[in-house]
Amino acid sequence: MSFQNKVKFPLWAYPETLKDVEVHYKNDNCKSQSEFIEKAIKFYVGYLDEEKSVNYISPMITEIVNNT
Repeated sequence: MSFQNKVKFPLWAYPETLKDVEVHYKNDNCKSQSEFIEKAIKFYVGYLDEEKSVNYISPMITEIVNNT
């Protein structure tokens, strides 16, 4: 992804959250705090998508196991 494709938007966050970003972004090999926040968002979206898959597949697995 190129910088040209990025969109600037306002971000409201608690000071403690911004402090966490400031402290940890370099430890995650990010070049900027924005990169760290973007990675965090993508990670959380992946987590939510995976949770949906588990909620969909889990009842199917239970049904299959109960029918055998």
